Amino acid sequence: MERLREFEAIFYPKSVAVIGASTETTKFGTVFLDSLVQFGFKGRIYPINPQAKEILGLKTYPNVKDIPDPVDLAFITIPASAVPRVLEDCIAKNVGAVVILTAGFGETGKEEG
Repeated sequence: MERLREFEAIFYPKSVAVIGASTETTKFGTVFLDSLVQFGFKGRIYPINPQAKEILGLKTYPNVKDIPDPVDLAFITIPASAVPRVLEDCIAKNVGAVVILTAGFGETGKEEG
């Protein structure tokens, strides 16, 4: 049972950051954010976008490190090239778990992936 607690941030998050949310409603990060809202996620939702003040009626933060509260789970929906920097931000913020929803890593067959 103790081992299962390690996964609470993934299966039972109390707060979620969506890194890559956009004011453009067709962008994946915003579609994902909208799904959280529409399906009734009960915890706190933090859209992350350095250019927006609000997305889908939610206060937006420029960086996950700027969120004043703890973050249990972060969904990263940005281009692969920016993921390492954002992972460092999540580590600095002490985010409990991260899910990366992007492409451009090893699945492309390119060496830099």
